[in-house]
Formats: sequence, structure tokens, C-alpha cells
Amino acid sequence: MHRTRFDVAPDPDLDPQLGLLLAMLDDGTAEWLEELGPASEDDIVWQPHPHGHSVGGVMLHIVDVEAHSLHHVAAGRPRDPQELKTLLSEETDQDGGRWPAPPRRPSAWYVAQHAAVSQRTHALVP
Repeated sequence: MHRTRFDVAPDPDLDPQLGLLLAMLDDGTAEWLEELGPASEDDIVWQPHPHGHSVGGVMLHIVDVEAHSLHHVAAGRPRDPQELKTLLSEETDQDGGRWPAPPRRPSAWYVAQHAAVSQRTHALVP
């Protein structure tokens, strides 16, 4: 199913800027999940070369960026050491092109990591 609506509308109950940010995050997530489609564990962990990116690595990085940027930097909340380990935060060097091997888990596990951070993001907004 392809989407026919590409704009996002902010939540009318929130400040327009915050409502738009949350709407864009949710819409972006829906788009990349739709583009990804069903993915096997082999698909998730495949790396084109040692230390290369993978679907799982990129998914964890997306989650990590949201948690770091919005929860830590913008909201001033400390990062949970266990979450940093789960998201491979310290091991991932996107700019240096060094990606760790992601854990062999079903795609639903990766989506759940994102959902947990997204839920916390929504809870940050009054």
C-alpha cells in the first residue's frame, strides 16, 4: 500500500512547533517501516562488508539519535547505560563508516526499541 498523503498535521492540542515535530517523527517512522517491509533476521544483520552498515544497525542508530537529541540534549535527561548498550551507541561510528554487527533478533525487536523511545519522546511534550 502506497501512501497518498505526504504532509503532516501537528497535533492541535500541542504547541504548533512541538506538535509538528512529533507528527514528522511519527510520519517518518511510518514511511521507513513501510519501505522496509517484512525483513528476516538474515536481512536485518546482513552487512555488505566487515563493519559496514546493516538494516539493524541503521534502525538502532535512528533510535539512538532520537534518544540522544531529544531526551538527552533537548530535555537534559541522562542516558540509561543499558539503553546505550542495547542501541550500540558507543560502538557505532557513522561518520567513520564503522558499524557493529547488530544483534540477531526479529525485526519486531528493533521496532519495539524504537517504539519505547518514541513513547518517551511523546511523554516529554506537555
